[in-house]
Amino acid sequence: MKDVLIDKYTKEELEQIVENSSCLRDVVRALGYSATSGSNNATVRKRLNHFKIDTSHFVIGHKTERTIQNIFKKDSTASQKTLRDWYKKDIILSIVVLYVLKNLFGIIVQ
Repeated sequence: MKDVLIDKYTKEELEQIVENSSCLRDVVRALGYSATSGSNNATVRKRLNHFKIDTSHFVIGHKTERTIQNIFKKDSTASQKTLRDWYKKDIILSIVVLYVLKNLFGIIVQ
Protein backbone atom coordinates (compact mmCIF):
# COMPACT_ATOMS: atom_id res chain seq x y z
CA MET A 1 0.00 0.00 0.00
CA LYS A 2 1.21 3.50 -0.86
CA ASP A 3 2.37 5.69 2.05
CA VAL A 4 0.24 8.79 2.39
CA LEU A 5 1.76 11.85 4.08
CA ILE A 6 -1.38 12.65 6.02
CA ASP A 7 -1.34 9.18 7.65
CA LYS A 8 1.74 10.25 9.61
CA TYR A 9 -0.28 12.82 11.58
CA THR A 10 -2.47 12.15 14.59
CA LYS A 11 -5.81 13.86 15.07
CA GLU A 12 -4.23 16.12 17.69
CA GLU A 13 -1.39 17.12 15.37
CA LEU A 14 -3.87 17.89 12.59
CA GLU A 15 -5.98 19.97 15.00
CA GLN A 16 -2.90 22.01 15.93
CA ILE A 17 -1.98 22.59 12.27
CA VAL A 18 -5.55 23.63 11.43
CA GLU A 19 -5.66 25.96 14.43
CA ASN A 20 -2.51 27.72 13.19
CA SER A 21 -3.76 28.01 9.59
CA SER A 22 -6.07 30.52 7.96
CA CYS A 23 -7.14 28.39 4.99
CA LEU A 24 -7.03 24.84 3.62
CA ARG A 25 -4.02 25.69 1.46
CA ASP A 26 -2.02 26.56 4.59
CA VAL A 27 -2.87 23.15 6.07
CA VAL A 28 -1.98 21.35 2.83
CA ARG A 29 1.41 23.10 2.69
CA ALA A 30 2.10 22.46 6.39
CA LEU A 31 1.55 18.74 5.78
CA GLY A 32 4.14 18.74 2.99
CA TYR A 33 1.78 18.57 0.03
CA SER A 34 1.65 20.80 -3.02
CA ALA A 35 -1.16 23.30 -2.43
CA THR A 36 -1.89 23.61 -6.15
CA SER A 37 -3.09 20.01 -6.51
CA GLY A 38 -6.83 19.50 -6.25
CA SER A 39 -6.38 15.88 -5.22
CA ASN A 40 -4.11 16.88 -2.32
CA ASN A 41 -6.70 19.40 -1.15
CA ALA A 42 -9.41 16.72 -1.38
CA THR A 43 -7.30 14.21 0.58
CA VAL A 44 -6.68 16.71 3.38
CA ARG A 45 -10.31 17.88 3.41
CA LYS A 46 -11.54 14.25 3.70
CA ARG A 47 -9.24 13.61 6.66
CA LEU A 48 -10.33 16.80 8.43
CA ASN A 49 -13.97 15.83 7.89
CA HIS A 50 -13.26 12.27 9.10
CA PHE A 51 -11.83 13.61 12.37
CA LYS A 52 -14.52 16.32 12.53
CA ILE A 53 -11.85 19.02 12.87
CA ASP A 54 -13.35 22.52 12.95
CA THR A 55 -12.29 24.77 10.06
CA SER A 56 -14.91 27.48 10.58
CA HIS A 57 -12.15 30.06 11.17
CA PHE A 58 -10.77 29.55 7.65
CA VAL A 59 -10.89 32.61 5.42
CA ILE A 60 -12.72 31.89 2.16
CA GLY A 61 -10.94 33.18 -0.91
CA HIS A 62 -7.73 33.74 1.03
CA LYS A 63 -5.23 35.24 -1.42
CA THR A 64 -1.60 36.07 -0.91
CA GLU A 65 -0.79 39.58 -2.07
CA ARG A 66 2.04 39.13 -4.53
CA THR A 67 5.10 41.36 -4.48
CA ILE A 68 8.52 40.98 -6.10
CA GLN A 69 9.91 40.10 -2.65
CA ASN A 70 7.57 37.13 -2.05
CA ILE A 71 7.51 35.87 -5.64
CA PHE A 72 11.21 35.79 -6.48
CA LYS A 73 12.50 34.20 -3.29
CA LYS A 74 13.69 30.78 -2.25
CA ASP A 75 10.76 28.47 -1.41
CA SER A 76 8.21 30.86 -2.96
CA THR A 77 4.67 29.49 -3.10
CA ALA A 78 3.96 31.39 -6.32
CA SER A 79 2.73 29.26 -9.20
CA GLN A 80 4.69 28.94 -12.44
CA LYS A 81 2.07 31.11 -14.14
CA THR A 82 2.54 33.86 -11.55
CA LEU A 83 6.32 33.69 -12.00
CA ARG A 84 5.96 33.91 -15.80
CA ASP A 85 3.52 36.82 -15.59
CA TRP A 86 5.75 38.83 -13.25
CA TYR A 87 8.84 38.00 -15.32
CA LYS A 88 7.10 39.23 -18.50
CA LYS A 89 5.89 42.35 -16.69
CA ASP A 90 9.46 43.09 -15.59
CA ILE A 91 10.83 42.63 -19.12
CA ILE A 92 8.17 44.90 -20.64
CA LEU A 93 8.85 47.56 -18.00
CA SER A 94 12.59 47.38 -18.73
CA ILE A 95 11.97 47.81 -22.48
CA VAL A 96 9.70 50.81 -21.88
CA VAL A 97 12.25 52.46 -19.58
CA LEU A 98 15.05 51.94 -22.13
CA TYR A 99 12.83 53.35 -24.90
CA VAL A 100 11.94 56.45 -22.87
CA LEU A 101 15.55 57.06 -21.85
CA LYS A 102 16.73 56.80 -25.46
CA ASN A 103 13.93 58.64 -27.27
CA LEU A 104 13.02 61.34 -24.75
CA PHE A 105 16.34 62.00 -23.05
CA GLY A 106 18.87 60.76 -25.61
CA ILE A 107 20.40 58.42 -23.04
CA ILE A 108 21.64 55.09 -24.38
CA VAL A 109 22.07 52.40 -21.78
CA GLN A 110 24.52 49.65 -22.61
